[in-house]
Amino acid sequence: MITHIPCFIFILAIQVVFFDVSIFVSSFQRSIANRRPLRRVWRFSSSKDEPQESNDGRPKLIAFDLDGCLWKPEMYELSWYGKGSPFKPDGKGNMISAGGEKVRLLGNVREIFSELYRRQDEVLVGISSRTDEPSWSRELLDKFLLDDGKTSMASVLNGPIEISYDNKRDHFRRISRKTGIAVEDMVFFDNERGNCADVARLGVTVAYVPNGVTKKLYQSALDAFPAPKGKVVNIDV
Repeated sequence: MITHIPCFIFILAIQVVFFDVSIFVSSFQRSIANRRPLRRVWRFSSSKDEPQESNDGRPKLIAFDLDGCLWKPEMYELSWYGKGSPFKPDGKGNMISAGGEKVRLLGNVREIFSELYRRQDEVLVGISSRTDEPSWSRELLDKFLLDDGKTSMASVLNGPIEISYDNKRDHFRRISRKTGIAVEDMVFFDNERGNCADVARLGVTVAYVPNGVTKKLYQSALDAFPAPKGKVVNIDV
């Protein structure tokens, strides 16, 4: 009887180990089944040297309105006085029109464009605007500089530039045809509710920025991407 005790203990130990392994496998399978899919969210970085998360599901194109979204005053306000171009820098990051009016960047536009300039190999950046003075706007894009003090905002624009009086839905249909990028893979910032509603119904992730693009609103749009069709980030339309 005594000679059979070690064998009995050995068999019991094997059964205990097998039971523990079964519990572990079952727990692991449940954790895999309940795991949420990984989403890419760009966290705003302050330095190009910061490591960035790299997952699928980020926007392929980001577009901006111009007047009231990137800068103030709007071009139609300058055209009232008939004096816009040529613009000259004031040495403080602003532009001064031919009529002496100051044009300033809104929110964190300069910082955001500097960030996008560092990400040009990751995303296309474009414009969708119905500005009254396209040539003045293009001049401002050429003359406003990024954080480095030497690179123009225009240098960031590696995607389509749509400036016309068309409905902005038509802008984005053309942008999609030109780039081959689905509208659902785009993010757009605009300060006018009507434009936001129109473009959101198309399937673009749209953020309402009534006082210009800030880091907070920029990040909220990236966090919401891809937003449900017709839903405007930062407002219910």
